[in-house]
Amino acid sequence: MPPGVALSEKPDDVKHGSTFTPVIDDNELQIYQERYPEEAEKVSNFAERFMQKGMEQGLQQGLQKGLQKGEALALERQLTLKFGELPEGVRQRIAEADADTLIVWLERVLTANSLDGVLG
Repeated sequence: MPPGVALSEKPDDVKHGSTFTPVIDDNELQIYQERYPEEAEKVSNFAERFMQKGMEQGLQQGLQKGLQKGEALALERQLTLKFGELPEGVRQRIAEADADTLIVWLERVLTANSLDGVLG
């Protein structure tokens, strides 16, 4: 940290061994921006890009999880309608399956004659 810019105190609720990221308050930020305008601008631009990328990744992951959950629910419903009540082990396999596997199983359910024919 540049000279003259103090860090805020570490909060009491941060446990030993946890990661702590120092934060500067508004006054400290203003001093930093006045003393180091070019660096402050670069850091600000980097932070904005970093946050934007993080939000985009979070949104993408959320959408992917939602789609995968929908595929799993659709598969469970189709299997139940076709073969009756599903054993817990089958439900667990569906819940733990990745998106590509769920797609394969969703296609197989149309022509399979048994649960093994879908999940095998």
